[in-house]
Amino acid sequence: MEKMDALGQHTDMNHKQACIDLEKATQYITQALQHEVGRNQELCMLIRRLEEKEAETGRSLTDQVESNKQLKLKIDELFKHLGEKDHSLTQANRTVAFLKNEIRELQRQLSSRTGQDVDELPQGGESQIKPISGPSSPLQSDQLMAAEEPLVWSQQLESPDVHIPLVSPSNQNLLEISVSGIKVENAAHGYEDCSQSVERIVQEQLGELHLKVDHLTAVVHSLSENGTEDQQSQRSDNDQRLPILTLEELNHFDERVHRDSEFKKRLIARLSIAGGDCVRKTVSRVCRKVIGPHLATQLNWCGRGQKTGIKSRPIHEILLMSVLRNKVLSTATEAEVEAAIQGWLRLSLDRLGGRRQRPRLAPPQT
Repeated sequence: MEKMDALGQHTDMNHKQACIDLEKATQYITQALQHEVGRNQELCMLIRRLEEKEAETGRSLTDQVESNKQLKLKIDELFKHLGEKDHSLTQANRTVAFLKNEIRELQRQLSSRTGQDVDELPQGGESQIKPISGPSSPLQSDQLMAAEEPLVWSQQLESPDVHIPLVSPSNQNLLEISVSGIKVENAAHGYEDCSQSVERIVQEQLGELHLKVDHLTAVVHSLSENGTEDQQSQRSDNDQRLPILTLEELNHFDERVHRDSEFKKRLIARLSIAGGDCVRKTVSRVCRKVIGPHLATQLNWCGRGQKTGIKSRPIHEILLMSVLRNKVLSTATEAEVEAAIQGWLRLSLDRLGGRRQRPRLAPPQT
């Protein structure tokens, strides 16, 4: 019996020890499983984030490809504009060279004319006019042609931005009057006085031509220096496409307005000429130029509900300053302009046909 009792006690102790060991093993396995479950959840979250990042990267690449296409088209257009500028500069250089040749020819004629001596004065009205009519020298023949036909140099230097006539109408009249005056003076005072008058007029015209050549040279240099700046300014303005169509474009627009003060000034100046005889019409014209119709349905003033607010965004200042710059609205206040902007955003859905989709209320029965 004692042996049986001792054996039973030993068995019970072994059973209890086995239960304790089993419980410890179970706790360890449970902890290991919980740890693995936590790691699996973290891996799932990481995989989800990577998938979202991959999708966002794909969209960004697509947008970048489209942007590259647009930039390529703009670069081609700018190269074409540069070619036109280069052609205009070439024409201007040719005009300057032509004027320089004319000046040299006039100087040559003047020097050949001053080398001739007058032996005697003509007598009689007809004999006084004949020395002028005869082609005794190149300068006299040119003077006769100028008397019969008005001296008009109407060749112009044309460029996309500058139109400068080489001789103004007042100078043309001056030349015609001078030539007519030479005829009368020849008839009254003789050939010697005529030659002195011709020399004086030619010298005056040479001085004017020198001034015009210097002016044209300055214009050519100005065009060549400002060509690059004009292209950069045009490229900078064309980079921002208006109206804004998506919330992503709106974010890019706000960032650029925040960091580029020059772009902000140019944009306000361009939008301020939209016109309008009252605050509501001016706000409507400016907002249509900046905000697309579908984007307007996603915006409101304070950002209530699921919409995006513009009150604290840079676009708010752009709209406000552009409207207040209208000279017709000299007495308008910021509160009036902001109220008109709120009303324009509130009716954005109606402008897309939302008014027709509203349920019509049945008339009350009497």
